Amino acid sequence: MSFSGDVAEFGDRLVALIEAGILVADAAVALGIPRDRCYAILRAVGRPAGKPRGPSRPQNRALIKATFTETDLVAHAAKATEVSFTVARRILLEAGQILVGKPEARRRFLALIADGWSIGDAAAEVGVNVRTARDWRDGIRRAGPGRIHSDGTVVDYVRGTRYKSAVTKIDSDGPASTGDRYLSLQNRLDIADGLVTGQSLTVIAARIGKHKSTVSREVRAHQVNGCYLPYQANQDASAARQRPKHAKLVANRALRAAVIEGLSCQRSPEQISH
Repeated sequence: MSFSGDVAEFGDRLVALIEAGILVADAAVALGIPRDRCYAILRAVGRPAGKPRGPSRPQNRALIKATFTETDLVAHAAKATEVSFTVARRILLEAGQILVGKPEARRRFLALIADGWSIGDAAAEVGVNVRTARDWRDGIRRAGPGRIHSDGTVVDYVRGTRYKSAVTKIDSDGPASTGDRYLSLQNRLDIADGLVTGQSLTVIAARIGKHKSTVSREVRAHQVNGCYLPYQANQDASAARQRPKHAKLVANRALRAAVIEGLSCQRSPEQISH
């Protein structure tokens, strides 16, 4: 039902309950509508509930910006100017000192976790809820109505299903080094972030410094239910690079015979290759 319809249906009854001394929360339960909706209806009919707001505290925007520039922490900027964290964050967002978007927030969150912050404090600092922060820490990605875990487990909360896609495990003492020829884990995470925020493959490729066709092949090869899996893709790539490969002369008998024949005729390797 529309808001105007709710006002017409519940307005008079809600006002009667409030004037009878019923709390808004109890009135909401009695009428079967959300409490926030009750407050909105009361305002619409000219009967607002709750304590009136006092005058707002003056905001020292210059000090907020300067403190954040020095400490790189919203919490410190808020404390230094005695305003709420939300107010300080809004001012810094308006000033462009905080980058907008989940990819930037996730990178900032992971950096804070690496510095020893708790999940709750780091989540509050970048402005996300703790559930999202835990997913970032654990490498879990949203996929429609569910989540995909870093081990390949896919959980669909609408259908109530849970299954596991194939995941390649590799033994390594540390992250494998990658040159310009290969995509790094950070490249793959940037690709995933770009896809989540609706960026085109061209934009993503330019941002990570790779060719569009490289990004396109990567995304096509490592999707589950239409969701790109950066951690699984990185494990697969590492495993492929570590897999023992047979030399061409071992695997190709015809080529080996041609080389042996050429050498027996005292031809040089260059002559044989031609």
